[in-house]
Amino acid sequence: MSELSDAELVSGVLSGNRDFFAHLIDRHRNRVFSVMLTAVGNRDMAEDLTQETFLKAYRNLGSYDSAQAKFSTWLLTIATRLRIDTHRRAKPESSLDRMQEDKGFDPDSGVRTDRGLEQEAVGQVVRDAIGRLPERQRVAVTLKHIEGLPFSEIAQIMGCTVNSAKVHAHRGRNRLAQLLGHIREEGLA
Repeated sequence: MSELSDAELVSGVLSGNRDFFAHLIDRHRNRVFSVMLTAVGNRDMAEDLTQETFLKAYRNLGSYDSAQAKFSTWLLTIATRLRIDTHRRAKPESSLDRMQEDKGFDPDSGVRTDRGLEQEAVGQVVRDAIGRLPERQRVAVTLKHIEGLPFSEIAQIMGCTVNSAKVHAHRGRNRLAQLLGHIREEGLA
């Protein structure tokens, strides 16, 4: 089944074979989760949004057109729009609430080294900085520099031109450099 393309799996689902959708989930779950985690900075919320993304994709699978976009692009478009809608509806969260949720310790993961803790701290600072970017810059930076997508796909996902996607990514990188300038000064990196 892994040798089937995304388009073939979609056709199979639309023909009544629901098991094919499980293969699409397995193939794309990590990427969608990664985008969501970077966008929201909270594992539980990222998992919920990832699940909701696949539910929306399943419900709207009939509207997918492989001639218009790759399945992964279509799926990340759903994820990005869902994230934006969720962000608009969400109440502002206090920094104390976030600190309590994201303590960065998972008892199942075992003992961490000092280096691991330092990397985790820097990672959290970077995620927080990405979270402070304007929405379109955050999406462009995440898709380009974390997911490694080409600007043509980013433009499709964001519903803008390729040049616009490049501008959003460039401005986001510049703003991140400003926000993260203190890391080197404090010796965290």
